[in-house]
Amino acid sequence: MEAARAALAQTAWDIAQKTRQASEDALVADTFFEPGEWVPADRPVVSLLPPGNLKVRFYLPEGALSTLGVGEQLELRCDHCAADLRVEVSYISPECHRLAYIFFGRLLVHGTARQVVADAGLVTYAVAGEDLMALSERLKGVAGVEQVTAFGDTLHVSGTDAAALDRSLAPLREGYEWNRIEPGLEDVFIHLMERRRDPGP
Repeated sequence: MEAARAALAQTAWDIAQKTRQASEDALVADTFFEPGEWVPADRPVVSLLPPGNLKVRFYLPEGALSTLGVGEQLELRCDHCAADLRVEVSYISPECHRLAYIFFGRLLVHGTARQVVADAGLVTYAVAGEDLMALSERLKGVAGVEQVTAFGDTLHVSGTDAAALDRSLAPLREGYEWNRIEPGLEDVFIHLMERRRDPGP
């Protein structure tokens, strides 16, 4: 009997040496070993995420931004989450993080505003002067000119081949003020739309 008790105590001790209790309730974020695998000494077997360390990033339409403020308490609902989760807004980005442009059911571009503009590869000039409508007509069909758009009292003239655009614009510069500018999202979206007007496959 004593031998059986000793064996039982030894087994309990062995199990206790292999059992670890988390210091607080937490979500299992990752597991590094599977049951039956050998775990070297001092190596973690799971990654735990306590509720206090959980951060949620979510996106809102621009018009809804004014309804939130830093420090405001919100109710969080998500798949496989507890039903009574409350979160506090700790940061609101001052600019749009990611964009997606969908045209006739097709995703044409997505990314940050900088990525979308950079990937378009547009070279854009802002043109000011008298009778811009006449200039707009003269620019139609000109080599290198892929887009001419009125923005208030200026024209934005754009293309993707800088050298071809500059050669074609050289004889048209007199009488107007030409300034090369960083294309905006409006320029990029119009360019994408013009290239994809045909919604066919």
